[in-house]
Amino acid sequence: MRQGGGPGLASALRLEGLVARVGNFTLGPINLELERGEVALIFGPNGAGKTTLLKTVLGFYRPVKGKVIINGADSTYMPINRRNIGYVPQSLALFDNMSVRDNVEFGLKVRGVPGRERERLVKEMAERLRISELLDRRVTELSGGQMQRVAIARAVIARPTLLLLDEPASNLDPTSVEELIDTIRYVTKEFGITTIIVSHSISKLLRVASRLLFMSGGKLVDLGDVETAVRNPVKAEAAVYLGYDNIIPCNAVDPRPCDDGKAMAARYNFVLIGDPECDGITLDGIVEQLYVGLDGVRRAVARVGGLRVVGLAGDHVRLGEAKICIRREGLAVVDL
Repeated sequence: MRQGGGPGLASALRLEGLVARVGNFTLGPINLELERGEVALIFGPNGAGKTTLLKTVLGFYRPVKGKVIINGADSTYMPINRRNIGYVPQSLALFDNMSVRDNVEFGLKVRGVPGRERERLVKEMAERLRISELLDRRVTELSGGQMQRVAIARAVIARPTLLLLDEPASNLDPTSVEELIDTIRYVTKEFGITTIIVSHSISKLLRVASRLLFMSGGKLVDLGDVETAVRNPVKAEAAVYLGYDNIIPCNAVDPRPCDDGKAMAARYNFVLIGDPECDGITLDGIVEQLYVGLDGVRRAVARVGGLRVVGLAGDHVRLGEAKICIRREGLAVVDL
């Protein structure tokens, strides 16, 4: 488990052997440590337990085993309102019957912050997150991107230790996603808030993350910093999310390049289909499709036994039998 916080400082969050049960689903055991200001992006398939993990950290679900430690204090059974956590659910949970101003200041009112101080804090936050012109509008009058910024403003106005974001980029257009990334980057750096983002689609949010974690079946795998995770995704399922187009079990290749129970993960641009010259691993396949990607690059889809392989299309490749070359420098060996 990572040591966090620096000399004499507690980590922002530490999970020790955390286990929670919701219906028939079991989360954990999970061990995790996040330092102040880290942005952890947790990704994985639907039903993996990502939202369950957020809600257990938040205090909505009570663990059956293990500890939730926030800023060095055991918060496992602490009430939600005492954990100093900002939370933005996927639904955003904004109050439709209130103005933007009332939504943003809601948490301050609950905490008993005096009116004049609330007014100052709301004005300051609105200026920082570029929502000043929205303060007197109803939530129902906002775009999806504007609503997301309002929800984040409400979550961080009380300067929480942790910010939890559940699928923040879902249903946003590309421009709104860019604005969301700018907002997350700003609040984490400006306020030093440790942030956990969960998503099943990470390509949009990769730029804002400092650390990647993969979740499946209630288990969490720490992949490390973004560069390390992209180069060595550890698990085959995680590799697919990180842009590896091909997962080829080692026992499907002769001679075997790696051990049983492992696979070769390769991006399409390290696979050449239809070129007999190969300085790498050669396979025999049948080309089933030729197409041009959005990047303007001609690609081929081939079958190798029961496996689907995507790669660059050689100059003279046609449908039918073809040689497939996988360059070794583009390979990552992962667990199946």
